[in-house]
Amino acid sequence: MNSSMIELMETTMMTFDPEQRFYTCCICEEESRGWGNNPEPLMDDLDGSLECCNRCNDKVVTYRLRQLMKEIAHDIQ
Repeated sequence: MNSSMIELMETTMMTFDPEQRFYTCCICEEESRGWGNNPEPLMDDLDGSLECCNRCNDKVVTYRLRQLMKEIAHDIQ
């Protein structure tokens, strides 16, 4: 491998390092580090660009589970 190829690989690896990636949570609007989480169904993410932080993701998962439990209860009746 030549030096430019190695440099490109190192740059690419840095880009995918979650510790080097920052985003703004679409729910609490705090800046966070990492990959982010899917905020649906709490936020409509029509183009797939929204991300929520881990703390807000707990709310998202709780909401999803509650919705699932409602659907199961409805199906049982």
